[in-house]
Amino acid sequence: MSSHDSKNTVIYFFLRFGVIIYLFGVLWHLARRPGFETAFWNDFIQIAAAIVYVIMVILVLAAPKYNFNILGFFFTALGSFSLILKDLFTKGAYSNLPAYVFIIIVSFYFMTKGGEHHSRHRNYF
Repeated sequence: MSSHDSKNTVIYFFLRFGVIIYLFGVLWHLARRPGFETAFWNDFIQIAAAIVYVIMVILVLAAPKYNFNILGFFFTALGSFSLILKDLFTKGAYSNLPAYVFIIIVSFYFMTKGGEHHSRHRNYF
């Protein structure tokens, strides 16, 4: 294994770990207090969020390197968009918006950066 391959292995390990931790934070933030008046719907949302998280973790861990770039981009961008909408419509707090926009921009960068070597074989857009 060359140093380039070992470097990519380490980088992709940390990227996968980062996406998994980010997904946990997003789903925890969305399912922590759903806000329904009955306990049934609150529990249902929390259980559904846990199931969705487990499925997403399995997808992130099982995805090959070239599919992980797209999957990681999709999960992080979707999570950031959902947190932007939640902050705008529920709290009216705008202090976290720059961080969410930055995460979306970084996810675009990593998706295009990962596609440079495979651009002959795949089109992302």
